[in-house]
Amino acid sequence: MQILASQPLLPFVLAFAAGICLNLEFGFFSPAFFLLAPLGLLGAAVAHALPRLGNKTSVLLLFFAVLLAGALDSEQEKQKLEAADSLIPFLDRGPVRLIGRLAEPVVAYSGYSRLTIEAEQVLTENRASPVAGRVRVNVSGEEPPAVKLGERLILVAQLRRPQSFRNPGGFQYEEYLARRGIAVIGTAKGADEIYRIGEGSRWNPLSAVDRLRDRLAALITAQAPDHGGLLRALLLGEETAVPEAVWDAFRDTGLAHLLSISGLHLGMVAGMGFLLFRFLFGLSEWLMLRFNIRRLAGGVTFLLVLGYALLAGASVPTLRALIMVGVYVGALLLGRTYHLWNSLWLALLLILLFWPSALFEAGLQLSFAAVMGILYLLPRLWLLFPKTKLSFFPDPLQEPAVASFTRRYPFWKIGRYFFNLLFVSIAAQFGVALIAARYFHQLNPFAALHNLAAVPAVELLLLPPGLLVSALALPFPAAAGFGFRLLDHVSAFVEQMVAGFSAWPGAFILVRAPSLLELVLIYGFLILGLEGLIRRRRKRFSWDLLRPDISFRDPFGVEARQIAQTAAAQRSWPLWAGAITCLTLLLSIETSRLVSDRRDRDLRLTALDVGAGQCLLVRLPDHSRFLIDGGGFFNNIYDVGANVVAPYLLGQGIHSLTAVVLTHPHPDHGNGLVYILEHFRVGEFWLTADRNFLAEELLTIAARRSIPVRILDDQSPVTLQGETQIRILFPPPGPAGHHADLNDHALALRLSYRDRHILLPADMTSHIERRLLKQLGAPALRADLLIAPHHGSKSSSSPEFLDAVQPRAAIFSARPGGWYQMPHPEVLKRYQERRIRILRTDRDGAVTVRTDGQSLEFETAVSPETTGTGSLF
Repeated sequence: MQILASQPLLPFVLAFAAGICLNLEFGFFSPAFFLLAPLGLLGAAVAHALPRLGNKTSVLLLFFAVLLAGALDSEQEKQKLEAADSLIPFLDRGPVRLIGRLAEPVVAYSGYSRLTIEAEQVLTENRASPVAGRVRVNVSGEEPPAVKLGERLILVAQLRRPQSFRNPGGFQYEEYLARRGIAVIGTAKGADEIYRIGEGSRWNPLSAVDRLRDRLAALITAQAPDHGGLLRALLLGEETAVPEAVWDAFRDTGLAHLLSISGLHLGMVAGMGFLLFRFLFGLSEWLMLRFNIRRLAGGVTFLLVLGYALLAGASVPTLRALIMVGVYVGALLLGRTYHLWNSLWLALLLILLFWPSALFEAGLQLSFAAVMGILYLLPRLWLLFPKTKLSFFPDPLQEPAVASFTRRYPFWKIGRYFFNLLFVSIAAQFGVALIAARYFHQLNPFAALHNLAAVPAVELLLLPPGLLVSALALPFPAAAGFGFRLLDHVSAFVEQMVAGFSAWPGAFILVRAPSLLELVLIYGFLILGLEGLIRRRRKRFSWDLLRPDISFRDPFGVEARQIAQTAAAQRSWPLWAGAITCLTLLLSIETSRLVSDRRDRDLRLTALDVGAGQCLLVRLPDHSRFLIDGGGFFNNIYDVGANVVAPYLLGQGIHSLTAVVLTHPHPDHGNGLVYILEHFRVGEFWLTADRNFLAEELLTIAARRSIPVRILDDQSPVTLQGETQIRILFPPPGPAGHHADLNDHALALRLSYRDRHILLPADMTSHIERRLLKQLGAPALRADLLIAPHHGSKSSSSPEFLDAVQPRAAIFSARPGGWYQMPHPEVLKRYQERRIRILRTDRDGAVTVRTDGQSLEFETAVSPETTGTGSLF
């Protein structure tokens, strides 16, 4: 009850979030809600006015109305998304002319730009068809299109539905776009396929901000060409301007939050702005006689923070921090007590009101979890270490007039501020570490230490001078250019410092994403253990030592309260018992998983959905694991290894591989292996004698990490792994010819476990198929499971080859679209005529086939045509 009394917004936030979850996850909606929600509010008002009904009835009716309001709010968001169904007739039809308005600023990446269009019409054969919905279009080219927010455009683009890499536990791209109101995506060849046909609306409050952002971005790029990307991220919120290597270094050291405009940045701007304006206003006797200087400085500071938030793009973390600063300023202007927790709940409620599905966004969860971690853990660390507690403002009522200058003012506390910077970093990591592990499969053990050095460097050396120089950009562009050139050197120093941190051994650890139950148990263990420790050290519970009302002078209300308590209320054993229970359950879950894995004696092959490429994970009965190819894109704009393959391996509890196998050095087979070789423990690296830039890169990584390399060909001896045989069928010794097709020199393997055989022919074409038939004969190629050669292209899977192999099932690792049609209809027809079971990663998602040496069973991640599991025998 003490929590509800001090945080009255918390129950309503929970009710609103519950309504959103019930609707988005379970379809909890009815048109009657439009009537029931107002009736609930009316009933709550009536119950509150009638003493007989009491406050409990009023509160319950109010909770019910708020829950229905959450469902209604999320339903409106769903209906906006369904408006894109009008675009269905124009999907996968080749280039179409799309007319619409630019709904968001253009985002530039390396090699392409991203436009978000509010669709209005589609032109086909001189006919304009009205459409609706948002479309995200990727436009090829290094230079972004010269279009402005709100302009009407015609784009020549190919439209389609978004499709995720459908692997267990993988990132759901469709849901990610759906939360942004996008159900259709498109591609355009270049900026010359975009035509401006009209200006945006006459009055758009964001257009001026957009133009200012573009001018500052151009000035920073011109004056700070080497390290300006970091400045653009900090000042303008353009995270995509940060080079990939720099971004990876910040991520691997737990410092990625510095690249996102959030509470840390807005808090620094607000604090320094408040001190500056209060000092300047204090110089004027006229202002001091007529106004409350603190309140006036607070109001002007909020305008400064608002301008910075708009300039930075107003992302979810930025909005959360802006609302909390606004509540602080409002309390200051009204002379009211500021409640940190209530301001946090108000920020969450307002964000969910305008963007209900943001509840499932990693950015929102991490942003609020970081603040919750600080608000919860920091005052409790002060309870454990009382001498480190900060007093943010000197209290003249508690300091005698004759006190020394250093005692009356907090200069002597500078050491404590740096000490508490470590506390704040630990508290923030307490809130976000496990959530980050769930989404990004990574933990940063030294993040608190890294923040201790990086936060002052960024928040003092880059952010304030950067904002000051930006303010000079319009009236004094020459002075601003000189300032940005100086800041370019500071940015270089920060980047080098972070790069040095990322080189520390163990700077980050790849982990399996914890389940929701595991999250609850871990946090339960930590919180109950901490509360028990506080009870043991301070002889009282933390909630008895922290005041529910929080003042400006004491933001966390840390003080010892004299409360008469019974002996029963002081017992701490329930806390320790709860902590031990959580730890026991957590260890039981992990032990059960390990025992189950060790008892598994089947051979399992999983074909991952990596798009048009190939990636196979083979787990043998002796628990050795082979990763055969890693997928990838030819333009390498998306790291399949880091974002698709690694999360799946970690989700399966795999941190080490017996061998990584590259069948041939083509990007759609090998680009994903770069990350795997860099970050996983690998016993050996297998490949052919062929060399190109990709093979050389992988060999360089293997040499740097001391990974043994095996060059394989058809003369290599059979590899025995327990009862499993791995035989190399192709290629012959030596590299392919200078102009030879590497597809026809790819590594072909045959796995045999007891009475079952699996054939992996990689990308061989019908020419090599016939050659193998002639050299080895049909019995040597016969298999129960076939990985379709060359993704099912027209140039492979010849009739004679299929007749020789006689597979019961075939897996096609492919995705339709692009330059080539894979799998080709003619090839699919050949398999169907022979009654071969067809499994496809583009349709079924990840496909897992397992055998005990006799039976052969399959399981699919997503399958509209099957139940998802089945037997091939």
